[in-house]
Amino acid sequence: MKRPNTNLLTEQIYDILWVEIVQRNLKPNEKLDINQLAQQMGVSRTPIMDALARLENDGLVLRRNRVGTFVTPFSKAAFLNSFMSRDMVEQYITPIIITNLTSQDIEELESLLENFDDLITNANDDSFDYGTYTRYDYDFHSKLVQLCRNDQIIEFYRSLNSHMQIARAYSKHALKRATEGLEEHHQILQALVQGEVEKARLLQHTHLTRSRDGILTILDEHDFL
Repeated sequence: MKRPNTNLLTEQIYDILWVEIVQRNLKPNEKLDINQLAQQMGVSRTPIMDALARLENDGLVLRRNRVGTFVTPFSKAAFLNSFMSRDMVEQYITPIIITNLTSQDIEELESLLENFDDLITNANDDSFDYGTYTRYDYDFHSKLVQLCRNDQIIEFYRSLNSHMQIARAYSKHALKRATEGLEEHHQILQALVQGEVEKARLLQHTHLTRSRDGILTILDEHDFL
C-alpha cells in the first residue's frame, strides 16, 4: 500500500483507501485495523480515522459499535437502488444545470473530458488504467451535479456514486466500455451546452442504464453478490 506525503495527510489517505476499496484490494466485510493502517502508511491514527470518517460518509465503510470499521458489504438490490436514485437526481437537476452553466463551467468540463481522451489514447486492455478512469468519471458527473448548487442533493449524489465504482474495476472489457462512456459524456455535455433538456435527460438515462447493465454483468460473472 502506498505511503502518503506528509502534507494533506487526510486527503491523501482518503484517496489511497478509496482506490484500495474500489479496486477490491480491500474487500467487502473486511475489517480495517486503524493501528495497522497507520503503521503501513507511517502516520498517526488521527488522519486514518479522519479519512475513514469520509469514507463512511461515502458509504464505502461502516462502523459497528464496539466491533470496528469494515468495508461496506454490497447486494444486488443495493446497487439497483443506487442507480435508480442516481437516475432520479440527474433527471431532476438537468434543467437546473442548464440554467446555471457558465462558460467557465463548460471549459472545466471540457478539460475533464480531455483527461479522458489522454488516458484512452494508445491504451490497450493490458495497459489501460481503469482505476484512474473511474475517478475521472466520478469527477465529471460530480461537477455536473455541483451545478445544481444544492448541498443536500450534492451530498446525497456523492454517497450514491462512490461505491458504484467497485465492480467496474473487474470488467474484462474495461477499455471498450470506457471508450463508449467517453463518447456518451461528450454527447451529454453538448446537449447541456445547447440547452436541450429532454435530449440531455435521455442521454444521461441511456448512459446510466448501460453502466448499470455492465456492472450487473460483472457482478454475475465474478459472483460478487
